[in-house]
Amino acid sequence: MKTIIIGREGNQPFLINDEFVSRQHALFTYDESTGRMTITDRSRPGVGTFVRMGNQFQQVTHCNVDPTTDVRLGPYFTFRIGQLFQPVNTGGGENRDKKKPKNADIAYLRNVAENYETTKMKLEEKQANINSVRGLSLVASIAGGGITALLPTMLSDGGQPVEWYYYLLGPLVAVLLLGGLMLYCNRASKKIIAEKNRNDKTYKISFCCPACHVPFAGKLYENILAESKCPKCKTEFYDSKI
Repeated sequence: MKTIIIGREGNQPFLINDEFVSRQHALFTYDESTGRMTITDRSRPGVGTFVRMGNQFQQVTHCNVDPTTDVRLGPYFTFRIGQLFQPVNTGGGENRDKKKPKNADIAYLRNVAENYETTKMKLEEKQANINSVRGLSLVASIAGGGITALLPTMLSDGGQPVEWYYYLLGPLVAVLLLGGLMLYCNRASKKIIAEKNRNDKTYKISFCCPACHVPFAGKLYENILAESKCPKCKTEFYDSKI
């Protein structure tokens, strides 16, 4: 029985520096006698291990896999089970390591960038809708107050006595409508701002060099891949998905 601990401190044959991946995130087992392969989640709560099923990743706790199975650890880092059977690149000794640059798979950075931009666009669309509601709230309040203000006139035309407080209904309805709509808009805006900050923070933490963590925020993924190496630590980049 062969077992591999996958994570930032695991013994998988490739480096994982994603902050959202646990130190010992998952356990891979391979039974040579039967050929059965499984992966078991060991991540901290709220992170999870996911396996691609069809066009989507599904969270699993224990699942059968094969060399072609795509696995995602946390929200971004992905790899294929077949990569676990690659030899560990030791570089041939300490002196050789100093001469030969390290290699790093940055395929997961594409997902980081795409998820960031998708979330950013959705939040901007929500904010635009909230701004539209805020603009219409004044019109709705005036309309509601105006309709209610006609009530005393309708009652007097019908020959019914009109109490003084009927004349306050129009302004009161307008104020209540305006206050309620503005309160809703303010709460929704605060929630969107919090989601934007969380999205930005996740992006800045994850979109960086997997070796030295120099930030790449603001740079296009294609440009990072085209440059082929980190400007700081000189780690050479490649994309296993291409």
